[in-house]
Amino acid sequence: MRSRRRGTSGKTLKSLDLIDHYWDEIEGDFARFLHVDARDFIRGTRPWDQFLTYCDTVAQIEGGRLYAVQLSDPRYLDEIEKRLAEAQAANSNGRPALAGYTAEIKALDRVANQIRLLIRVMTQSDIGFIEGPEGPIDQLNARRKQLSDSLVDAALGYVEEVN
Repeated sequence: MRSRRRGTSGKTLKSLDLIDHYWDEIEGDFARFLHVDARDFIRGTRPWDQFLTYCDTVAQIEGGRLYAVQLSDPRYLDEIEKRLAEAQAANSNGRPALAGYTAEIKALDRVANQIRLLIRVMTQSDIGFIEGPEGPIDQLNARRKQLSDSLVDAALGYVEEVN
């Protein structure tokens, strides 16, 4: 990574780093996935904040060139390890995140669950189902269960009475 230039913001440094290392991949992915000419940013016809947003977007697209080259870049191993640990801690219930859970993914999960149901019936196994992301109804149900458990514990004398 370059040394910090006087008067250069973090966004500018990030943009320069991306351009220095991944320009060909960025240009290809912008055209393929976003239908945007990446050179518009160089020409000054698009804002640089948008460039970073678009880079973040195409960097998350599996199968994209920027995605592949960044995952292969040894400079990012520590960052990848940190993000994986954060993701595992945030997703301790094993359910996918709500962001990115598209209608297509939901439909694929339904098909997978139908196949799992067939396997359960045919083999009499106890194979589980794929759950979608945790939504508001799940959070409300968890809150109700916690309150109910607290009331039962209070009635049995395990804890003081619950308000």
